[in-house]
Amino acid sequence: MLQVTPINEYSAPSYPTAAAVQDDPSLLIAMPRRWRRRPALCAAMALILSSGLYSCSSEHQLPSPTLLREAIPSAMGDLPSDYPSAPLSDEKKGKTMLRIPLFSYGDGRGAFGCSSVAPPVFLSEDEAAQVIREEALKYGVDFSDSAVIRNASLPVTSLYGNTPDPSRQTSDLDLDGYDKALDIGFEFVSSADVSAWQEKNPEYMSTVQSFDMKQAAVSLSESVANTAVFYDPYCVDFKAFDDYIDNENSHIEDYITEQKQHSLDDLRLQVRGFLEWLAAEGVI
Repeated sequence: MLQVTPINEYSAPSYPTAAAVQDDPSLLIAMPRRWRRRPALCAAMALILSSGLYSCSSEHQLPSPTLLREAIPSAMGDLPSDYPSAPLSDEKKGKTMLRIPLFSYGDGRGAFGCSSVAPPVFLSEDEAAQVIREEALKYGVDFSDSAVIRNASLPVTSLYGNTPDPSRQTSDLDLDGYDKALDIGFEFVSSADVSAWQEKNPEYMSTVQSFDMKQAAVSLSESVANTAVFYDPYCVDFKAFDDYIDNENSHIEDYITEQKQHSLDDLRLQVRGFLEWLAAEGVI
């Protein structure tokens, strides 16, 4: 039989108490990110706080309306001022800035100029863009529009194996696709991008040129907001190339076709990782 037993004292709750919030209203910024993007939830939180329903005791005074406005993010989910972001344009500075992680599938490296290595098989930007748009549409994301990030912070790359100056370069970035409704674009880092972003006056040069699309993508993803960054994933397979060379009946075209298919498969995994992240964040 259930017995009712009086409780003499309560343990301290793990969530902020009314008194703690009164002393430090900025604690309310800890509202889950997907709540902050839903106007109804933000409005409900503001109503609860302003009506005194957050406390069962009348001893606590409510924070002032000014403090509440400062503590509760807007319905668009404004992030803290130190959150890395780069707005797509000046008109959008008041909107949510998402820092989208890089989804790593594929080595993303290849080299030219040495007879002892297999030739890399790069994807063209058109081939990659088609796959990215097709996968995105399956989740209702339409990257058919275009957009430009003004004065974007771009990485400095090197084609000769040396470590380039860690400083960055500033230039406009024409995104490879953009969803106007979501205010999210994408950029595919290709071998052409790595070549275009290389350091202007390298300390030395070589007949061997190496392309590290993945590292360039990592660097770019750290400096742009509301932008999914993908990269050419595969590039080279030494064992597969050796097998084709040893087989007298094989043709280099077969090797290229096979390697491109590997690259496209890994690129699809990158895109799906991004789309599943968007869904988990409540964006789509």
